[in-house]
Amino acid sequence: MKTILFTILSFLISIDIACGECSTGWTRHERSCYHFSHDKEEWPSAQFFCNTLGGYLAEVQDGAEASFLENQVNLLQSTDTQFWIGGSDVLVEGEWVWMTSKTRIDPQVLHWGGPGRPSNTDNNENCLTIAARSEWNDAPCSLLFHYICEMESG
Repeated sequence: MKTILFTILSFLISIDIACGECSTGWTRHERSCYHFSHDKEEWPSAQFFCNTLGGYLAEVQDGAEASFLENQVNLLQSTDTQFWIGGSDVLVEGEWVWMTSKTRIDPQVLHWGGPGRPSNTDNNENCLTIAARSEWNDAPCSLLFHYICEMESG
């Protein structure tokens, strides 16, 4: 039943996106629509749910997009909430890549949350989060966080 609902929702979203509008629950910025989840998932599950909705975990291409996402996170959540976005260094430690587009993350876009970041604690922090106060962090991919989906707005 859950699969059927996701399929129907994905179809309805694709119709709206083809018209250049964002569906209910999505926020438009420039050429993309973004969904800020209310539920929490592990990074791989978050990517799966974004794919099911016709998108992918958000991939930040420039400072304007980073500022937009950071501002939205600051408006939506308390300071202790983190959101998964689409970056990972699971393939090569310390080499951050957007996993959907397979492009290296521009170091100028990364806003690490202070000294010692990314920390890669216990050699196990391979997925990227964004939190309130414009802090980006590496975290174990198995933790449960909210997530940000992105899709092109047509």
